[in-house]
Amino acid sequence: MSIRTRLILIFSICLLLASGSISLIVFFSARESAQSDFHALASSQLERVEEHIRTFIEPGAMSVKYLAGLDLVRNSRGKLTSYLGTTETTTLFYANHPPYERRIYDEFIRIHDSNDNFGLVFMANDDGQYAQAPEGHIKAPGYDPRKRPWYSDVMNGKSDVVLSAPYLTTGGGMVCSIMVRTFDMEGRPLGMLGVDYSLASMTKDLHARRILKTGYLVVFDANGRIITDGRHPEYVPMEPEEYPELRRRMAREPDGAYDSVGSRGIAEYIVTRTMAATGWKIAVIFDRSELTASSYVLLRTIVYASVVVLLLAFAIISFSARRIVHPILELVEASSIISSGEYETSETVRARLHEKLSVTGQGESRQLSEALNSMVDTLQERIEAALAASRAKSEFLSNMSHEMRTPMNAIIGMTAIARSSDDAEKKDYCLDRIRDASAHLLGVINDILDMSKIEANKFELSSTEFDFEAMLRKVLDIVGYRAKEKRQDLSAHVDEKIPPLYGDDQRLAQVVANLLSNAVKFTPEGGRVRLEAKLAKEEDGVCTILVEITDTGIGITEEQQARLFHTFEQADSGISRKFGGTGLGLPISKRIVELMGGAIWADSEPGEGSTFSFTAQVRRDRSTAAERGEGDAGEETKEGPDRFEGCRILLAEDVEINREVVIALLEPTGVSIDCAENGAEAVRLFTASPDRYDLIFMDLQMPEMDGYEATRRIRASGTEKGARIPIVAMTANVFREDIEKCLAAGMNDHVGKPLDMGEVMERLRKYLASRSCPQA
Repeated sequence: MSIRTRLILIFSICLLLASGSISLIVFFSARESAQSDFHALASSQLERVEEHIRTFIEPGAMSVKYLAGLDLVRNSRGKLTSYLGTTETTTLFYANHPPYERRIYDEFIRIHDSNDNFGLVFMANDDGQYAQAPEGHIKAPGYDPRKRPWYSDVMNGKSDVVLSAPYLTTGGGMVCSIMVRTFDMEGRPLGMLGVDYSLASMTKDLHARRILKTGYLVVFDANGRIITDGRHPEYVPMEPEEYPELRRRMAREPDGAYDSVGSRGIAEYIVTRTMAATGWKIAVIFDRSELTASSYVLLRTIVYASVVVLLLAFAIISFSARRIVHPILELVEASSIISSGEYETSETVRARLHEKLSVTGQGESRQLSEALNSMVDTLQERIEAALAASRAKSEFLSNMSHEMRTPMNAIIGMTAIARSSDDAEKKDYCLDRIRDASAHLLGVINDILDMSKIEANKFELSSTEFDFEAMLRKVLDIVGYRAKEKRQDLSAHVDEKIPPLYGDDQRLAQVVANLLSNAVKFTPEGGRVRLEAKLAKEEDGVCTILVEITDTGIGITEEQQARLFHTFEQADSGISRKFGGTGLGLPISKRIVELMGGAIWADSEPGEGSTFSFTAQVRRDRSTAAERGEGDAGEETKEGPDRFEGCRILLAEDVEINREVVIALLEPTGVSIDCAENGAEAVRLFTASPDRYDLIFMDLQMPEMDGYEATRRIRASGTEKGARIPIVAMTANVFREDIEKCLAAGMNDHVGKPLDMGEVMERLRKYLASRSCPQA
């Protein structure tokens, strides 16, 4: 046998063995990956199903909580129908009953009619009295609701909302009862209130759900009874022992993933999850054959491809073995190194790979060598870029977690200290720390929101007339306390040539505050921070402002400077952990100055301090502000009084604690406040007495009727007061599009949450200072 033949034979056998080994490795890896993917898919589906069930049940829970909180219900002790003394079968009819019971019935009917899934709405007091809607449900003689299992389940329950076990109605529909305890106006137990909730549409949707080709859902209640079974629609709620063994096992097994054999003898893969809110268990079941199908397809593909490659290689080697055997062997070894992935982490392996790829061949061998070289270079670049991006985002998420958890820890801790202390001075100290931590947390949130708007290309600027030096003084007042704590020399010089400007002073102040805060942060105690602002150029009414902030801090290397203004990156993660910060301030500042037609840059040497500079183009356009009437009106509004006795405000706010905050903040001003818990109530209060109110603070997102619709109805009320009363949005919706939507609905102004007392007082001066308020 010739050497050529032996080489061909050896090469063929080696190639065959290598292909087979790779095929098996890839097959088992693919199968393991497929199982992991199936488990992840099943878990994701279970989370969606849980959310779907929770969302489906939520209207019932919200409705009974709403009813239980009504004064009408809380005052109902001794005012409902009792069956304890009846001697014959009774049907509820409210026509001849007292008006109080009729009002409760009407409220129940309104809730009943509000949702197609709602059945009977009912209430039982602890003295045996009972109310229900709709009419027509028959009760046996001497009916005592307190002896019903559902009554004791609710009264003995540990959670606010009790969900009964699902059951079948006489018509075959699946229903459960959602119930809550009720309390009177003094907080004493009064009884319970509930609504029968049809599960038909939910079970129909769950029954129809399919995951991939074979997956289906099974849902059990807290007692192990089947609510829906995607493969066995005939299963209904009955005692667990009546179900097949597999279904009983699924109901009692701990949550997780396991293999089983179904009733048809087919291997199955099962993943289960228990809902915390209801105690129901959800399971998704696949045929295991589907799990491994893709792996076998991949194996067949690899085998076929290997055979084709083997035959092609045999033909090529047979034709010109002497010229190409060696280069091909080298390239095959290089390919093995590439497929192993070892070259990504080992310098020695990378050197060996480049040696193999440097072989000189002819024709296809040379092209293959060049292609593999190019592929390796590209892969290495992408790997390094992906690793760098992954590290940057991981560090960013870690920093964000730290920056948000730190003030939250302070808020929670100081709240606990304040609650446990009787020392007024200590309480004041805790409240000051809570305020500072809340402000820091709000700053982090604002940075995240700003960055999200930048990423979505929705970051915009506003325009107003402002004094540049006054704006800087406000920033220096904010940053100065930290410099004072570190005994730093903080100074500023403003060019007298800078005229009154017209632009976005808040965003400009945000850039200055970011740079000044960084300078103070990274400058040691006793150091120096200096700000200098000057008019660099003025042309056609546009002023170019140059601001330079110099510190004697730790300095920055050239490599770190190259990453300063990149999103999700900070100069150095170790330094960031020492000094804190989200890493978003500089990228946001860069976007702001670019929108203002300017630029931002840094000059620094390690250990020698840093100078951060930026330019911004702002209009010198006082005439535009005068035409809009901003100048005089603003001054007049700012010189208004701080007390407004005799003025009455209508506050529309659905969250009780927010109402308490507004009332407490405005109490020193002398105003009187009426509260509405939703838009509909606000409309009713206003239309009942339009001349009673001088200003309306309107929340936007409220139940029953939102702030936009309430504003439109007040404006369309047909009264002179309704057309001209000031309506100010008081909401956490603070984006420009939110403000524009408020104005479009007929509101006059906007105040963002969390509330800034200075901003609130500005609105009071603006709308109440010149009004002659009637005595409240």
